Amino acid sequence: MTPRGADGREPGGRPLRPRAYSRRRAGRKQVRLLTLVTVLVTLLVLPPSAGAAETSSLPLVTATPAPGQLTATWTASLFPDGSEVSGYTVSVVGTGYAETVRFPSGRDRTITFVALPAGDYRVLVQPGINGGVGPTGFTDYIEVPWLPGRPTDVQASSDKTGVTVRWQAPSSDGRRDISGYVVTPQTAAGSAPAVTTGGDARSALLTGLTPGTSYTFTVAARNAIGQGLPSDPSAAVLVVSPLVVSLATPLGRVGWDYHGRTDVTLGTAPYRFAVVGGGLPAGLGLDPDTGAITGRPQAIGTSSVTIGVTDAAGTTQSATTSVKVAGPVVAGDLLITSMRQSGPAGPGDEFVDITNVSPTPIPTAGLDVETGAGATVTLADDAPVLAPSGHLLIVGPTWSGATAATKVAQDGLGTDGLRIRFPDGSGTVSDAVGPQAGLHTGRGLPALTGEPAVDFAWMRSRTPAGPVSTGNNSSDFQLISADGGAVGGRAAVRGTVTPVAVTATRSTTVTSLLLDPTVPASAAPNREITTVDGQRFLTIRRWISNPGTAPAAPGLALRISTMSIRNGGGSPFSLVPADRRAELTVATPSTRSSSVRLANGSPVTVSNLAPAGGGTGGLFAVLPLGTYQNTLFSGQRQAVAITFSVDRPGAFWVSWDVLTGVN
Repeated sequence: MTPRGADGREPGGRPLRPRAYSRRRAGRKQVRLLTLVTVLVTLLVLPPSAGAAETSSLPLVTATPAPGQLTATWTASLFPDGSEVSGYTVSVVGTGYAETVRFPSGRDRTITFVALPAGDYRVLVQPGINGGVGPTGFTDYIEVPWLPGRPTDVQASSDKTGVTVRWQAPSSDGRRDISGYVVTPQTAAGSAPAVTTGGDARSALLTGLTPGTSYTFTVAARNAIGQGLPSDPSAAVLVVSPLVVSLATPLGRVGWDYHGRTDVTLGTAPYRFAVVGGGLPAGLGLDPDTGAITGRPQAIGTSSVTIGVTDAAGTTQSATTSVKVAGPVVAGDLLITSMRQSGPAGPGDEFVDITNVSPTPIPTAGLDVETGAGATVTLADDAPVLAPSGHLLIVGPTWSGATAATKVAQDGLGTDGLRIRFPDGSGTVSDAVGPQAGLHTGRGLPALTGEPAVDFAWMRSRTPAGPVSTGNNSSDFQLISADGGAVGGRAAVRGTVTPVAVTATRSTTVTSLLLDPTVPASAAPNREITTVDGQRFLTIRRWISNPGTAPAAPGLALRISTMSIRNGGGSPFSLVPADRRAELTVATPSTRSSSVRLANGSPVTVSNLAPAGGGTGGLFAVLPLGTYQNTLFSGQRQAVAITFSVDRPGAFWVSWDVLTGVN
């Protein structure tokens, strides 16, 4: 990768010639109802401004609808002498919705407005004439259909006849009659066969479900366009049977303490438990009074076991499951990726975020998190199994962040560092982070003065490949503060402090590709440097694509994992001196979308991403994708732009992760 100066120079010193930011692309933005009125008044009422050239002829506008979009074309407007106008302002307006695109050239004759909610729209085209405006051409209102919305208030109840699922119709039918509903049962193992109802139905009775199994249910509506997104899942419902037995058998690891259990509902206590089929892995045993499955597995493998239960009334029931045992993990498979041991709400406003960086799932039941004060937080038997790239969050008793935690450490997380110890019988330490001896790997973190009462965190550096782990805390971590101010007497980097939701993971299917692969990454429209009112901006544009066969999980977002920023870590360009490195800030663009042209002249509408919550951002800033439900359907792609203000010119670097499950 060759450095490129954020001062607008290509390698070799040839300067770029950025035009004004406001003229780099056609401006496009959504406005609320008040702005909609302003748009209509401007387009339909105001005459040409005083001193403007003679008005142009009326453009003839036509529009063709398609699901979720509207394509408009118009005839060229001419001066009386036959010359073309200087540009067009094109708007699509509907009830409570408006978008406006301004074309600086009179050569443009068509545009497609996409991601339109179902409704009636009219397209208005107004020519510009050397500082003035001409008469507005417009279409009649045209209906744009789309998929139906998501059903709401999904509830399920179980009795001896089966499970009854009830729901409310979606708020929008997509301007096409709802032809039916699809009710899908789901278990921890995946989806069960769905049931389809008619369009007038508001409930369905599902039979044939497995007794003693917990199900949730989603409902999706269908119309002539297709099937809409499913509803939020119902609360979990246990399918009724006279005696319900379920087995909790998480992934085991060779040599680790194992914590499985047999759960019984209904029936009459006390219960007796026995293995009636198959067998448990070597090293594990079943308690006949409690149904607990404990011990330390001795070998890798998968065992099928059936456990029978007899209640006091003599009723029997059994359940079959598989118990999988994986090989032992090694130090470094679980990493502390961010932490702090005080915060704005005092010493108890603390957290530690632990991530699985191995290629296989890791159980966390029995995991010890040891603190510098000698206290230990031990995760309970029902602690989650972390998938690859999965993470869990443990917080202190006065945690002030908005992210939901996996566990609350009521006695706090101590001071001077944290250490993760595996429940493998030998007390293997997977990771340790802090300034205190024994609570860090390699060189420790620099000590902070006192217990800082500001919004900060020690954050492990990231690359597109994942968290950085060189074995040295001092080089692997950066001190981040929400405002970029010093923390405990140490300079800090401005960035996003609060960990992402525990549901958020790196996407393994969604890709980030050049907007125009026919030109280099350093060339427009893939990368541009512009100037607005003396401030330089760096804009990077990409396609975010889902090439998979299924919709991407909701909550897609980009997370800035590395960037050249004030007080930041060393650049990827080891030969670039610190005084020649750029300093960037993630900016919020002035418009939500814009139009750019590829090298072949084709126009592309680009979504201008902004940090979650608005404003500006730094390292680890999260930028939601901005599509419907922040997701991408199979084969769908979205053109996006990330804008940075250039606070100091120089060689720059930027990379990001694609996350799913971001709340």
